[in-house]
Amino acid sequence: MRQFQSKKIKSKKCKTQKTKLFGYKKNVDWSDPMHVYGSLKNKVESLGKSNDNISLSNKFHITNNIIEWSIIHEMAITVEDVLARRTRCIFLNAEESKRIAPLVAKKMAQVLDKDDKWIEIELKKFNKLIQNYMV
Repeated sequence: MRQFQSKKIKSKKCKTQKTKLFGYKKNVDWSDPMHVYGSLKNKVESLGKSNDNISLSNKFHITNNIIEWSIIHEMAITVEDVLARRTRCIFLNAEESKRIAPLVAKKMAQVLDKDDKWIEIELKKFNKLIQNYMV
């Protein structure tokens, strides 16, 4: 197979080959469910109270600290944002995601300064969405 070579574009040495991604951590402990946060792990865990590090689920690791981090630092604004886009929980176990959705919505409402009506609307939207993931 022939490689494409352009006469107009000259080959250059890579400038980013050794650039570390944000949150990079050397010697990752892959058994730690917080490994995905890399060097930011301690910052995530330091949010909220000490009991906010306890997982809301026994199927996957999601804590109040993770929810708060998702809102403050990753711009999550819906229950779907947290359970699908930030933590991927919805793809790991839809039934468990549906079970913990009220807990996630409650924590989000506290952080976002939302009321019970917001929680109700979010859960209604999420419960409609989750039906697409139920097997």
